[in-house]
Amino acid sequence: MKSKGSTTLDSSNVTNSEITVTMGSPSIVVSPAVIATETFNQYFLTDGQLYKTTNSTGITGAGIAFRNGSSPLTDVVHVGDSGTLSAVQFSDGTSDIATWKLTAGLNGNSTLTISTTTKDAANTVISSEDDDFYLDNAGTPYKYSMTIIENGTTLTLNGNKV
Repeated sequence: MKSKGSTTLDSSNVTNSEITVTMGSPSIVVSPAVIATETFNQYFLTDGQLYKTTNSTGITGAGIAFRNGSSPLTDVVHVGDSGTLSAVQFSDGTSDIATWKLTAGLNGNSTLTISTTTKDAANTVISSEDDDFYLDNAGTPYKYSMTIIENGTTLTLNGNKV
């Protein structure tokens, strides 16, 4: 994940956030290594709402306004806070709803969980993802875990900050 800074998109002032996901088999296990990479760009308006998203497969998404009563993730949050990050309608007919919550951990640590549910055009859940960012008492991430459920299969990845 990295911030690409401010830019203009469709005549709107936005901030670009780029996420690159690379997965594959280490060359020790499979030679040559099998690698798949996908890049996502998310463009946010100055009020923090998602404006548009694109990915390297050519699918685009448009942000849907936050639901009533939701709370976007801000610079300062407290244990027990939660809200909606984004709702997106994609060009392939699918949609995503992403929510967040901050829960208490041990010794002043906490966990920021971002949960995403993807539905198809018939409004049926086709996948879910939980991204857990483990934070020390200063709010610095020290561990990450991701769990994806799709087509009845669960994939969990995790690791410590290096």
